[in-house]
Amino acid sequence: MTIHRLHSIKKEFPVILEQSKGIISIACRKAGIERKTYYNWCSKDWEFAAKCDDVLELAADMVEYALLQKIDKGDTTAMIFYLKTKCKHRGYTERIERVQATQPKS
Repeated sequence: MTIHRLHSIKKEFPVILEQSKGIISIACRKAGIERKTYYNWCSKDWEFAAKCDDVLELAADMVEYALLQKIDKGDTTAMIFYLKTKCKHRGYTERIERVQATQPKS
């Protein structure tokens, strides 16, 4: 692949990433690059990394919105998930309790 073509792909990549719903491996496959190339670009070019981060945040926002729509429709599982992940500060967590068995002394 020529340097000119690689530069062109890098310029187009945030759009490809958005079309891939923020899934990096799919975007890389569509762009014809390795994931390693994507991560190298991110580590060396903060503007590129910032554009891609914006796309990833947008994807997360879309998923959060879909979750909230399920909650609005009364989906109990979605409610429980939301409470466990967003309301830990209110006590909505699962605790794992360990019970240690001891041998009676003889």
